[in-house]
Amino acid sequence: MDQVIRPSSRPGNYYRLTRSTILAALIAIPNLTFGIPTANATLYASNLDTASAGFHIIGNIGSIPYSLSNEFTTGSHSGGYEVSEISIRFHDQYGNPGNLQVGIYDSNSSSPGFSIGSLFGENPVSAGIYTYSPQTSSIRLAPNSPYFLVLQPESVGPSFDYYYVSTTDSPNESSLENWSIADSTMASGDLGTNWSPVTGVIQFSIEATPVPEPSMFAVLVGLSLISFSWLHGRSIDRTSSPPSTDG
Repeated sequence: MDQVIRPSSRPGNYYRLTRSTILAALIAIPNLTFGIPTANATLYASNLDTASAGFHIIGNIGSIPYSLSNEFTTGSHSGGYEVSEISIRFHDQYGNPGNLQVGIYDSNSSSPGFSIGSLFGENPVSAGIYTYSPQTSSIRLAPNSPYFLVLQPESVGPSFDYYYVSTTDSPNESSLENWSIADSTMASGDLGTNWSPVTGVIQFSIEATPVPEPSMFAVLVGLSLISFSWLHGRSIDRTSSPPSTDG
């Protein structure tokens, strides 16, 4: 007679389920924010209300593409921040500069390093305050860290087309949670390969949203899920019997 094997349990399948449960719990822990309300965007730093002291150029002067950057430092919220919008004061434009490129860069030896995100809005075709915000993805900033607002032309000349961005002698008129706009403005004539200090701070403001942190209760829930899966899996492994045979 042929041998018939009837498996009484499938510990291997269970452990696949257990591993999946553990993985799901680990993924869920950072997203559990019991007891933490959704934060609203807050104006953390601004010098827009200070008197304008002049302007800088962003665009092409002949074959030289001028870019501009200004350092700022984030505040003390331990979860970090997500950028909501940045507002910049402009004077006017000359010629047809094309689309203004607005981005946030990390800091590399007190100069702009790598881009961590772009912001989008209207081109400053006339004097006024223009607002730029992320579109396709969020821009997250670490706490107590330096970053750079970077303004660049869309294309390289030769032409004479540029924007005038307003500057001030008062870098940080108002701020919260130790945010600051630095008196550290730099210009580049090669699209950001090299930067040199210039006088006059860009007039801008930063609104951001503090990133909520998982509460202790949320962390305990996640750890409990992992512990339960592990202990229950060991229990089934002890009680499972080998496959029975009928012969």
